[in-house]
Amino acid sequence: MAKGVVKKAKDGGIDSFYVVLNENEILDIDSPVVAGQASAVNAIAQGPRLDVFVIQSKWSPSWKSDPITRARDSLTQLLPRTADEKSLEAVYETTLLERTRIYRSVYTHLLAKSPVVHVHFLYATKGAEDILKSSHDQANKAGLLKGAVEPLLPTGGTVDVELLGATAMCELLRYTPATKVPLQFSHDLVRATRACLLTV
Repeated sequence: MAKGVVKKAKDGGIDSFYVVLNENEILDIDSPVVAGQASAVNAIAQGPRLDVFVIQSKWSPSWKSDPITRARDSLTQLLPRTADEKSLEAVYETTLLERTRIYRSVYTHLLAKSPVVHVHFLYATKGAEDILKSSHDQANKAGLLKGAVEPLLPTGGTVDVELLGATAMCELLRYTPATKVPLQFSHDLVRATRACLLTV
């Protein structure tokens, strides 16, 4: 997860950037499908899902709309498949360019498979939710971000913007996602189960 963190200098209003393939693989710059490895690309079924998580976090106890605007401007330059990374080097941090290159590369390699892209922008601060609800500025800026980024995605792509205050973050920390753990058996489970039933 640490690889997705963007260094502070010239971060474009983005603190972390992750690309997840089919809801179960966080992609890195050296992932086979990102590198365009034929066997990896061919192994992926038609209509793969790409989830892009863009995170902006602040320690301040208040809400500001500027980070949302900065992130919107950055994403409109960094997400297009035709983005000229060389010209953007003077504007954005190298780590941010690398993280967004993961998305551009995997999208390009999977283009023939009609990928469905979902962008999730999360802005978290220690601000109170009641202040957020009473202000229309953040909601307006969130709508502008969605309106600017959604046209950059392939058909069926979506953008959702989530503003998280102190209470919401505490709830997330308390949430434990369901996990699947493979069980190892020293013998044939079906055969052992039948044997147990026969002895009852």
